[in-house]
Amino acid sequence: MVRNVRNIFFLLCAILLFSIAQLKAVEPEKQNFALSDVIPRGIIEVEILTLQYTKRAEELTVKFSASARENRDWLLNYVKTAPQGPLPYHPKLGLTEKEYAEYLSEVEKRTLVVATNAQVLFRRDGDVVTVRDGAKNSPLAKLRLNIKSRELEASVGKLGQPKWNVNERTDTPLGFFEGYRWRYEKSDLDKMDITIVSRDILRLKKSGKIVWRLKDNVTAKGTPTQQYDVLFQYTPPSESQKHPG
Repeated sequence: MVRNVRNIFFLLCAILLFSIAQLKAVEPEKQNFALSDVIPRGIIEVEILTLQYTKRAEELTVKFSASARENRDWLLNYVKTAPQGPLPYHPKLGLTEKEYAEYLSEVEKRTLVVATNAQVLFRRDGDVVTVRDGAKNSPLAKLRLNIKSRELEASVGKLGQPKWNVNERTDTPLGFFEGYRWRYEKSDLDKMDITIVSRDILRLKKSGKIVWRLKDNVTAKGTPTQQYDVLFQYTPPSESQKHPG
């Protein structure tokens, strides 16, 4: 079910969105960093990250998305009934069988690049952290994270406790990382109503940087009504930043 929901989002957006996949759960006592050690205070400059695709992947995406719009109802039904994994080839996907194989290969060559820098405000009231990115009506404004209990609230309400996840693959855009994930998912595939809200706070093994990924995606009756997917990174705070004064 989860894979099919992700496939539907992918098809509606006509692009393979970056997914923090290949994760394995780790027992709580093996968690390797505390939230209080990686969340700064005050205004911090962060690097906004985005996925970069090959030119060929972009060319094939244009053809694929045109067919998706033309055959929307058929495509939604095809995704709902498809087996797990990549969708089996069909001429109505808008590509030849050779192009579709090439498309699946090309999108795997995506890389993560810094798109721009931005300022993010981190505030603490006791153990509760709030975050502001300056964007009007941003779902981030509803984030409330208790760094002691690790309970988190988001746009859909309480997400509860996180799972500790590790990705050991080095051939993915983020590479080897570990960290916390909070996730909420509600879907009715018959009505094509899908809501996915997730929050990730990760540490990259190679650079030591902290990555936040914030996703609020809502589809109603097969039409995306909200697409919020933000990824940013920063250097962990120094001791003076964690304990000012």
